[in-house]
Amino acid sequence: SAHHLMISLINFKKLRINKDQFIKMLINKGIYPQYHYIPIYRFSYYKRLKDRYKFKNSESYYNSALSLPLYYNLSEKNFIKVIQTIKKIIKKHAI
Repeated sequence: SAHHLMISLINFKKLRINKDQFIKMLINKGIYPQYHYIPIYRFSYYKRLKDRYKFKNSESYYNSALSLPLYYNLSEKNFIKVIQTIKKIIKKHAI
């Protein structure tokens, strides 16, 4: 079950900002997202694999996935704040 996750897929190619900038903007608003599922071959132990294989789907997912705050006592008010903040950032930086 993934009921403990709230993953948002954002097409950063359609924004004038990248994922890191997007995350910093959320943090500045008091929202703390996380990078979600960094591809295994990016870790030092597996770095040698990248030269031998192409992981297009892993990269595509990682480049667009953002794990948003989700926890037991997340209030509806804070949930709405997260969604509205994301919408504002996307609208402001859309191409």
